Amino acid sequence: MLGMGGGVGSSLVSGGGVEPEDVFSIDEYTGNDTSKTIDNGIDLSGEGGFVIIKRADSTAQTSKIFDTARGTGKYITFQVPAQVTDSATLTSFNSNGFTVGSDTLVNTNLGEYLAVTFREFEGFMDIISWAGNATNRTISHSLGVKPEFMMIKNYGPFTETFIAYHKAIGATKFLQLSGREAAETRTDCFNDTEPTSSVITVGTGDKTNRNGHNIVAYLFASLSGFCKVGSYTGSGSTQNIDCSDMFTGGPRFVIIKNTSLGSTAWNFFYSIVDGNDKYFENDSAGQVKAVETADDDIDPLSSGGFTINGAANDLNRNGDT
Repeated sequence: MLGMGGGVGSSLVSGGGVEPEDVFSIDEYTGNDTSKTIDNGIDLSGEGGFVIIKRADSTAQTSKIFDTARGTGKYITFQVPAQVTDSATLTSFNSNGFTVGSDTLVNTNLGEYLAVTFREFEGFMDIISWAGNATNRTISHSLGVKPEFMMIKNYGPFTETFIAYHKAIGATKFLQLSGREAAETRTDCFNDTEPTSSVITVGTGDKTNRNGHNIVAYLFASLSGFCKVGSYTGSGSTQNIDCSDMFTGGPRFVIIKNTSLGSTAWNFFYSIVDGNDKYFENDSAGQVKAVETADDDIDPLSSGGFTINGAANDLNRNGDT
């Protein structure tokens, strides 16, 4: 589970003058089929970061991920394919957001889109990239603390699965962001070695270190007032997930994956209210569904965190992590 704070009533901020809204934003926009600038106040050109763009009213388009490490006009998805270059998608990272071009993947006329922006910030998020060499090795990072959640993509030239590390399952296992599998044990991803405050370790495997391939990773850690990376055990009935050690008020963005049971989706919640939520997920075919709005799966907790409603296998199956 990854939860982003900074909502109404959020406190405990420890960013040294930087506020949560300076490093994280959720933006919904309507396409115009020409060029469109999203002004969210986040300095991507100066500080670095990444953006997830999802067509919210279509089942046909997967999420597109753009980052400053790989540059404009290049995207990967949560699915298997390698990086795609398309100069008419995200055309610039700006000091106050980003600009998209005329490509229908990100800017169909009257299409509804969701954009989730993360800025690099010590203790919260860092982006690193490297060229694979198929040997056990360490890769330096600038997060400043031990990463607790990492999304890692070998983006080519050939296709590889997008994977994740999470502190709750450790460095002997990995999760597939491009599928619904439970956590899988495999030594060659992280060489069974936990990350540290200065390096991550990768093994000899294709997913993290294939010789001659390019890899990018997004590293996260819990930071007071900004973010909590954690886990919980499903109860099979309504339960509260406490994040009050990191922020007060309900979170603005939550990612949840059942790591115990296969055939369960990654759930990306981006409008968490008392009532129906907005979220997207990866389905069993590896495609991303259109945004769902007809379910009330989670509700905010004013004390800090959220309530899981019901016993859905994806979110709250009894005994699962």
